[in-house]
Amino acid sequence: MRRIWISLIFIFTLLYGVETEVTVNNNISATNITSQIIMAQQKLKDLGYYNRKVDGIMGLGTKQAIMNFQRDIGIKINGKLDSETLKRLQWRWLIKLNTHDFAPFHYIVNRQIGGAIYNVVREVCIDAQINCVIDMPNNWGDAQKEVKDAIKDGLFVIGWNTKRESYLYKSDPLIKTAYGVFVKRSDNLTFNRNIKSLKNYKIGVYGPSNTSRTLKEIRRKLKEDNITIEIKVFSDNKKLFKELNSGNTINAVYSNKHVGLFYKRLYGLNNIRYAGDHKNLVYYMGFSKLTVPKELIKSFNDSLKRLKDSGKFNQLLLLGGIDISRIEEGRVINKADNTSSRFVKNGDIIQDKTTCLEWQLGGSADEISYQRALTKIKDMNSNRYNNYSDWRIPTIEELKTLQTDRRQGGGLYLDEIFNSLQERCWSSTKKDNSDERLYIDFYEGEISSKSEEDTNYLKAVRGGLCQ
Repeated sequence: MRRIWISLIFIFTLLYGVETEVTVNNNISATNITSQIIMAQQKLKDLGYYNRKVDGIMGLGTKQAIMNFQRDIGIKINGKLDSETLKRLQWRWLIKLNTHDFAPFHYIVNRQIGGAIYNVVREVCIDAQINCVIDMPNNWGDAQKEVKDAIKDGLFVIGWNTKRESYLYKSDPLIKTAYGVFVKRSDNLTFNRNIKSLKNYKIGVYGPSNTSRTLKEIRRKLKEDNITIEIKVFSDNKKLFKELNSGNTINAVYSNKHVGLFYKRLYGLNNIRYAGDHKNLVYYMGFSKLTVPKELIKSFNDSLKRLKDSGKFNQLLLLGGIDISRIEEGRVINKADNTSSRFVKNGDIIQDKTTCLEWQLGGSADEISYQRALTKIKDMNSNRYNNYSDWRIPTIEELKTLQTDRRQGGGLYLDEIFNSLQERCWSSTKKDNSDERLYIDFYEGEISSKSEEDTNYLKAVRGGLCQ
């Protein structure tokens, strides 16, 4: 009978945890330990990790909930209420984020998610005191649907478009990158956004994807000029770049610059080189409008800025295989600034000595509607951007003064002293007998018009034309 009772006590201990595993100071009383367990159980219950009675007992259910929480937020998994776990349980927010396999930004490393931007997001979340649970579903479409359906709280990295704006808030820019062309090392092509230079090329691309759709749009435009290119779509980036390196079915690849350089280094593909940029792109974190408060987004953005200001951001990128030293604010840096005798760079302002106008070096970080451009101008003036309060959207005549006769080093019909991200810029000038606004396309070197609900970049101006 005595043995039976001992066995029952042992089983009870295993099931209900008479032995409490809380890492605490020896001077803390048993009452305080119980209070900590109760606090942890209640918090874990609020977060959906614990569904049993809040009783202050460190049972198996509590231990399992702690381990699941520790695993999800990326800290040591031990089932104990150690100091790090207790600290994280007291943080205000927990959000669930989806990402996708997109090396070198984020990808599977030793059966776990890793990568340059993954590490950046982790660091930002910790600094902002946000418990970020990051998952990588097998299908990117499913990952996006989970956020649309408010099952998950966010996505990264993503480009920005009107469709995503309907259900997401975007963070400040996570990284500015570029898409362009890789060729065989023996090919002397210098690709400076001149798509006609791709005539007769057999171009590989990862797809189906936005990248492959962009390349097909390039093919459509070239066809209008009776120029042909062949496209071969690959479902695996590794096979894509290995085929360019040593195969004969393609002689170019259209890809994200950093993706291509990553695979080149990873697999020692010394027979390929990067020929040049086609377009610049900004990647963001997208937060669900249904589940994420704006206060959290502000905290995330503030922490992201601190990370960049400290220099740690660039260190994390370099450790993850990304070198952004040649891309700054969407502009490829090939030579020193202030190379143009007409333009003078003064911080974030470009002074035009010919027209006496002062322009933004860059402009809006993404394409925005005309009404949002007006709002941004109002904010710039309220905040005295660069100590001035008379910024405005330029007229089409003012924008035309920036247009050059030939493509410049940045690949645009625009002096290369300016950032090349802002390819299409709003003017305040209306199209005749229409509600549309004129804009200038510095990539095509053309003037066109759009509805005010459509999007372009904003490049603000101040001052007046020389008298």
